[in-house]
Amino acid sequence: MLIDSSSDWEIQCFEDIFDAVYATIQKRREVDTSFVIEDLERQLEDLYLLDGHDWLGRGRVADLDMEASIAAMQQYLYEWRQAKNQGE
Repeated sequence: MLIDSSSDWEIQCFEDIFDAVYATIQKRREVDTSFVIEDLERQLEDLYLLDGHDWLGRGRVADLDMEASIAAMQQYLYEWRQAKNQGE
């Protein structure tokens, strides 16, 4: 997660990536009828694994990319589950 000491470029980078990942998931769901919630859950699990393999260090931009991508997938999954529970 971004912390209060994040610079403006870091915040903008995070928000841009978050928005792009979220929109990509939304678009895929609209056009790919075979895309189900379990697919997104698996993608998120893969990102968790990649995030944990940062033993060489990715650098701040790549870390922001990972953080924002994970956050967008988590948010989309949360909303998808909520809609599913409410009967979409």
